[in-house]
Amino acid sequence: METLLQDIRYALRMPAKSPGFTTVAVLTLALGIGANTAIFSLVNAVLLKMLPVKDPGQLVVVGDPLRVHNRSMGDPQVALFSYPLYQELAADNQVFSGMLASAEAHRLRVAAGKGPEGFSGDITGVLVSGNYFSVLGVNALLGRTITPEDDMAAGAHPVAMLSYGFWKEKLGQDPNIVGQSIHINKFTFTVIGVAPDGFYGDTVGDKQDMWIPVTMQQQVITGRAWLDNFNASWLHCIARLKPGVSIDQARANLNLVLQQSLNGALGAKLHKDDLDNLKKAKIEVSAGGGGFSDLRGGFVVSFRNLGCKLRMLINL
Repeated sequence: METLLQDIRYALRMPAKSPGFTTVAVLTLALGIGANTAIFSLVNAVLLKMLPVKDPGQLVVVGDPLRVHNRSMGDPQVALFSYPLYQELAADNQVFSGMLASAEAHRLRVAAGKGPEGFSGDITGVLVSGNYFSVLGVNALLGRTITPEDDMAAGAHPVAMLSYGFWKEKLGQDPNIVGQSIHINKFTFTVIGVAPDGFYGDTVGDKQDMWIPVTMQQQVITGRAWLDNFNASWLHCIARLKPGVSIDQARANLNLVLQQSLNGALGAKLHKDDLDNLKKAKIEVSAGGGGFSDLRGGFVVSFRNLGCKLRMLINL
């Protein structure tokens, strides 16, 4: 104990003798620790953190999880999906308990709320299939979620569900918001619910303010008619695996359904060149608990390059 106390006193005296060196050392350590903490937080959010949903480990992304904001209005795709193709895959597969579709719609002009608590401005909205919230296992904080009954027919159900952040920051947490009318691109919608705190959708890094049934596409993205267009690939898909089904089994079954669809009514509506290209294509299925992310692809490439450089240095 006496030796320990001497060591402690010596350790305390040394920094006092060299205050400049001590200050530089402490600042260097603080910067290093801060930088490492920031990097870990970003890596955790982008690469490691799961979506705040029920059993995220059971979710898979159907298609390409990195093509968050991409769309193809020419050749049909299987990294993104047209609405008719999504419907066929969702209805005919044998491996999913549910398969949802979503598509972001940026810069929606919205007027919501009343009096000083009202809001008017641009937001990010998301068009979603009626089973979006049930597949993810997310319940409403207020009111209800969007359901399959809300997307049975084009333009039939002008309803919207708000994010907790939008409700709190823009509408002052109005407790009577459910049932109120809001205006989206000059069309009137009814607020049916508010999502729980912490849920911002299926895309990492995107602040999604509002969810709207996919069948309201022409009212939300005006001047476009995509619901019946086999060549408009604009939907991102996530599915929940049935118990005991592996990702490999899901991939095999989904590609079988794709080929059966192309040999049936779906294929008959496609141009021959598009049909031939799709018959050669393969739908990818991958772990989907982390949702979609534009940033994730860049991080993966960066880490791969870093790993290659480290291996080269080790070999030297």
